[in-house]
Amino acid sequence: MTKARISAETVAAGLTFLIGCAAIYGSFRLGIGTLTSPEPGFFPLLAALLLAALSAILLGFNFAGASAEAVVPEPEAAEETQTWAALTAIAALVAYIFLLAWLGYLMATTLLLAALLGVFGVRQVLPYFIAAPLIAGGSYLLFGRLLDLPLPTGPFGF
Repeated sequence: MTKARISAETVAAGLTFLIGCAAIYGSFRLGIGTLTSPEPGFFPLLAALLLAALSAILLGFNFAGASAEAVVPEPEAAEETQTWAALTAIAALVAYIFLLAWLGYLMATTLLLAALLGVFGVRQVLPYFIAAPLIAGGSYLLFGRLLDLPLPTGPFGF
């Protein structure tokens, strides 16, 4: 890996860390609440803490001389394949926006997750039938049932 690339990774990780810290500050300004009675800043705080922690870990690896590729090896795919995968993921997200109102949250999210599994290189069939519906169903239970947020319903009522 070249020195310029490590420098770019370090800058990106540093900026991401600063964004995470700003989001943590903003979360506290919204109000955190408690686990049993969360206020508007509670869930953004959790996301911001995760963002700041992961970027701090990446910064630590970069300052120690290791690159992200040394920690998580990149597949030996050509740059063209990576571009195709990114475009496919973007197309899946755009399709998700339109399918959400027509199919409903649960079905559209399951299809999106299945498409993203394919983009990320999952070649076994079992994760498509287990992981995608479980993740979509879990998020549906969390947001639609536990947090009582209105989610788009499809032709089957969910």
